[in-house]
Formats: sequence, C-alpha cells, structure tokens
Amino acid sequence: MHIPKTQQQRLEELRQALVVIEQGLRATAETQELAHLLPVVGQLRSLLVSSGQTPLLLDLAKQRNFPLEFYSIPLGFLDNEEIARILGPTRIQWSGDSIRATSEGPPFHNKVTMAQWLSSTQLVVRGVKVSGEQLLKLFANKLGGAHYAPSLPPELAAIAQFEIGGVPSQYITFIRLSEVVVYLGRRLLAQAS
Repeated sequence: MHIPKTQQQRLEELRQALVVIEQGLRATAETQELAHLLPVVGQLRSLLVSSGQTPLLLDLAKQRNFPLEFYSIPLGFLDNEEIARILGPTRIQWSGDSIRATSEGPPFHNKVTMAQWLSSTQLVVRGVKVSGEQLLKLFANKLGGAHYAPSLPPELAAIAQFEIGGVPSQYITFIRLSEVVVYLGRRLLAQAS
C-alpha cells in the first residue's frame, strides 16, 4: 500500500528541484561546462514529463489552479505547411531559443501554457515532428540527464550539430525552459506560502 505525499511534501520537492536547476544553470554559466546541465534535464523531466509518472510541477499547478503561462514563438509555427514547402522535405526546423518567462524579447512572442508548449511541435527533421515533451524525453534519455544511450535517434543527431554562441542548440532550449520553470515554480511556491 502506498501512502500519498502531502501537498506540503510535494511543494518541498518542487523547491528542491528548483534549487538543483538553479545551481546547474549557475554552474554552467560560470564554468561553460555543459555537464552541469545533466541533472537540470533530469529535474525538468520529473517536473514536466508524464511518461507513466505524475509530473510534479504540472500536477501542483493544476491542484492550486496556478496558470503555468510564459512566452513563446507562435506554437503552430513549425507546423506551417507553407514554410515546409519552401524549405523542402529534408528541412530541419527548430524552435531553439524561443521561450521566455516574461514578455520581454521579440515582439512575436505569444503567451502560452506549459501544457500547450509540451504538446506542440518544437522540432521537425525530415518531416518527423517532435513535441516539446518528446524532445525533453529524448534529451534526458539519449543525451544524458536520465539514462546512458549508445546511439542517438536521427532527430537528435540532426540538431546536435548546430550551435548558438558555441553552445549546442538543444542545450539553449533547455536552458531557456529551465529559466521558465524556475520562474513559474518560484511564483507557485510564493502563492502556496
């Protein structure tokens, strides 16, 4: 028989996860060592991905009626068939550095919910569409965060070659997602106290 955790215990687990994420982001910025992001991605997976588990941040936000809203490029951007025709069948489209906790930044950002972002297309490689949640699972399970994998699916191998400012592009997305999660998580904790 399993004993359910109290909401207070779960809020404390959220606080601890946010500390791990913040420390990983800080250590990465200070040392430029991407290995510090591995525990960050593991925490993101536990907070946001449902694969047979209850994602902590999503569940707490639902219970507390807390809107997990942030800013992103329009979520249908990568599903745009006109762009797909222009770029052709071997295209790689990638949302990359497109999310923010607040409205500051490019004027084309829209307010979205975390559930919408997780279910929307965030990567298209040769016609294969990958949602935010799938991308997070792939990243955690194949690039290090949760499991060791001796090979990469073609979607991740295709984007692994791109860099933004010397940082592999997939890390940029998860750094931005981490910043959003910390911002939203801290606000949820403040509301709960």
